[in-house]
Amino acid sequence: MKDAPENEKVIQRLNVLIGLTLDGLLGKENSSMSAKIHYLRDMGVSTAETAAILNRSPHYVTATISQKKNRGKKEGRENG
Repeated sequence: MKDAPENEKVIQRLNVLIGLTLDGLLGKENSSMSAKIHYLRDMGVSTAETAAILNRSPHYVTATISQKKNRGKKEGRENG
């Protein structure tokens, strides 16, 4: 498995490129970590992959997604 360290370097570089692309797509005003997480989720990227791309723990990503879901439920109860 001599290629494993080299593959990890390539994956790390790709994650950096994805992160930079997110900054460009979302703009500086919307490039918060939460916005990046939700954008990647909307694109179909898994929680584990999102965590790796953004250099966060999967728990952090899941908690961020849950916060938005909970806010949406709360707003729905207040408006309904």
